[in-house]
Amino acid sequence: MEGVTHDYSDMPLVPLLNIFKYLDLNSRCNTMAVCRRWRSVMMSESIWHEATYDVPGKWKEPTLALERIAEDFGGWHRRVTIRIKGSDPRVAFTTMNLLCVLAELLPRRIQCLTIQCVQHGGLCRHGENLALCIRNFFDKSPNSYGNQLAGLLRVDLSSMTISVYDPVIMTLFNNHGQWLTHVNLQNRQVHCRLTAVAMRTAVKMLTHIEDFRIFMACFDNDALKAMINSNQGSLRHLSFLCRYADAFRQNRPTESAWQALSKKWPEAAVTLTFSRGYPPDKFRVIMLPSVPLKTVCFEQPINASTIVLITDMYKTKLHKVVLRSKPVENINNQLANLVLDSTHLGVLYIMHNLEITTATLITERRPKIKHNISIQNDEVRFDPVPEQESSRPFVPSKKIPDLIRFPYPDLWNRRDTEFSSSL
Repeated sequence: MEGVTHDYSDMPLVPLLNIFKYLDLNSRCNTMAVCRRWRSVMMSESIWHEATYDVPGKWKEPTLALERIAEDFGGWHRRVTIRIKGSDPRVAFTTMNLLCVLAELLPRRIQCLTIQCVQHGGLCRHGENLALCIRNFFDKSPNSYGNQLAGLLRVDLSSMTISVYDPVIMTLFNNHGQWLTHVNLQNRQVHCRLTAVAMRTAVKMLTHIEDFRIFMACFDNDALKAMINSNQGSLRHLSFLCRYADAFRQNRPTESAWQALSKKWPEAAVTLTFSRGYPPDKFRVIMLPSVPLKTVCFEQPINASTIVLITDMYKTKLHKVVLRSKPVENINNQLANLVLDSTHLGVLYIMHNLEITTATLITERRPKIKHNISIQNDEVRFDPVPEQESSRPFVPSKKIPDLIRFPYPDLWNRRDTEFSSSL
C-alpha cells in the first residue's frame, strides 16, 4: 500500500536474532546505529558465535576496524572464517594483525577456523610471515590455559595460497590434536606438506579425528597403522595424495592395514588422488580390494586397463570418479561399463571427448549421475568443472541413532489396569 511505513525497530526479538545472525560484519556495525533496541539485540552473544572476516572488507581503515571487532566480540566467537581478498600487501598485513588479535584473546572459545584466499598475489610475498601468525594462533594449548581456551575441533586451510610445512601443522597437532575432529589441508595449488616422519607422529595425536584430508604428504603404511591404533573416534573419511616418491613407494599401505581400517570403521570412506607423475602400471599395488574407495581422482592420463581395474574392484563402492587429463587411448567401452555396473556412482567428471553413443548411453541410462557432459547438435562437449566441485570427495553422513522407544507403550492401559485392581 502506498504511503504505509513499517517500523522495523518494533520487530519481535526472535526474528531479529535470526536475521542479525546472517549479516556480515559491516552490516552488523551499521545495524547497531539504528536504535538502542537493535544495539542491545546486537550485543547478544549468540549472534557472534559465527563470524566471517572479509579482508579488507568495506572499511575506510580495515586494520583498525577488524581489530576493534575482534577485541570487542572475539570472546564470543565459536566459528571463524577469514576470507582474504586482493593482492595488495596491505591485505596481508591486515590479515596478520587480525590473526594476532584473535590469538591473544582470553577467554578464547573459537572451535572452528577456516582461512580462505579468494584472490592471491601480494600474499605470496608475505607467505612466511602469514604462516608464522597462523602458527602463533595454534601455539596456545587448552592444557595450559584451562577453561580460558577452547580446543580447536575443525581447521580448514585448503583454500590458502601460501605454503605450510611441518612446524605450522605440527604445532596444530601438538596443541589441539586430542580435540580435532575435522582437518582439511587438501590444497592442490601450493604445498601443505608433511614429511613421512612428521605424518606418523601427527596421526598419533589425532585421537578423535573423523575427517582427515591431507594432500602434499606421505601417508604410508606406518601412518595408516598409527591412525588405526591411536584414533578413538569414528573415522568417516580419509583423503590423501598418492605420489611416486621414495618413502611412499617403499612403504605403501598394505592389504592387512586396509582390512584393519575397514574392520574398525566399516562406514569409513577413502579418497585417493594420483599425481601426474604416478605410473599407470603401478595403480594395482595401491588400489587393493580391501580399500574402502569411494572417490578416485586421476591427474595424469590413464588407459583402458585402469578403468577396467576400478570397475572390477570397486563397482559396488565408488561414488565419484574424476579424470583430469585426456586418456592415452580410447576408453569409451570401458567407461560405459563403469557407469552401468557401478551401483552407487553419483558423480563423473571427464576431461576428454567421448563418442556420441557413449555420451548418450551415460546420460540416458543413468540420468541421476552428476556429470559435465553436454550433447549439442550431435556433438559431445564438456562444461568446465569448478575446482572445488571436482575435488570435493564423498563423505558418508554421520548416522543419527534411532529415537529411544518408551519402555511402556501401553502405559495408560497399564495404569488403568493397576488402578482398578488396587480398588
